[in-house]
Amino acid sequence: MDQKERNFRFAMSQINGLGIKRYLEILNHFQSAIDFWNSNTQDIIDIFGKNIGTKICRERDVIDINSKLKLLKNLNINFMVFGEESYPTLLSEISDPPVCIFYKGNAPKIIFDNSITIVGTRKHTKYGEEIIKKIIPELVKKNITIVSGMAFGIDKVAHEVVLDNGGVTIAVLGSSVDNPTPMSNRSLYEEIINHGIVLSEYFPGTEVAPGNFPSRNRILAGLSMATVLIEAPERSGALITAHLAFDYNRMVFAVPGSVGKISSKGCNNLIKNQKAKLIEDAFDIFIELGYQIGKEQNFDIHREVELGLDQKQREILAILKYQALTFDQMKQKFDMDVKSLLVSLTTLEVSGLIFRNEKEEYVVRL
Repeated sequence: MDQKERNFRFAMSQINGLGIKRYLEILNHFQSAIDFWNSNTQDIIDIFGKNIGTKICRERDVIDINSKLKLLKNLNINFMVFGEESYPTLLSEISDPPVCIFYKGNAPKIIFDNSITIVGTRKHTKYGEEIIKKIIPELVKKNITIVSGMAFGIDKVAHEVVLDNGGVTIAVLGSSVDNPTPMSNRSLYEEIINHGIVLSEYFPGTEVAPGNFPSRNRILAGLSMATVLIEAPERSGALITAHLAFDYNRMVFAVPGSVGKISSKGCNNLIKNQKAKLIEDAFDIFIELGYQIGKEQNFDIHREVELGLDQKQREILAILKYQALTFDQMKQKFDMDVKSLLVSLTTLEVSGLIFRNEKEEYVVRL
């Protein structure tokens, strides 16, 4: 996509009420944003009818594209439009992605397709903080980008722990990126820009409104391959994000908490209703996501040899890297007598390379 087409697609995003559905309808009809911009009112009316078509043209005709682009440049704010290569793939797959997202920060370091969203209550407890400090360093070691909302509580702690561990983080704001909220997180905002990005679907100068935050939650849920909920009451924005992730067919994880505790009810209910997988640490996440998470998960063959594994043991380990199997399933898959198979599995378990999960399946330990 050339820069001129990209700029006109950005301009389309500035038409009030022009969501992804109408955006795609226009592009499908005119083939380009440039052609749409140069079309007459009747062409638009033919697509959307008189009332909506007239409104779209009225909005379009008062937009000063050059002044808006100049403002973005002066504020050092970049943008991505739906349809261009840099637009996050996972976000583009949800039912209602933003037409345009604005961001500040170190974009080349961001790996959108290798990200996990972590959200939770603004009124977190020491327990929630301890869980974050247990989980996030392991995720950072796998070069996973951590996404959160830069709100008080769990969000803030998540961003801080990522930064403390030298990781990359994305803050999705409910305000425009030139006006971060809450303002008391300004220093965190600056640090995130240096080690990741802050992003928003709102053009600079947009006033903060309560409705911005529920809308922001769909980006939090859509941007990542999984969402982790750490402490959330029954009614909270974090819980909305988890439900959206579930609706988008993304993995949802929840950390259980004490029965009857307000800050744990949302997490416990998600688990109880089978909308989230119960997790205790980062390794539970790795197991559920399998090998979606980067190339570093492959064991070094030299390590296996140094541990003294024989050929059969290496074959078993190679299979388990790609699928978890029960003992009975392994008996059918491998040409080994029961005693030899048990010896091989025991060797791998003692070596710390595999373990048995709650389903009695043998799983590779990452």
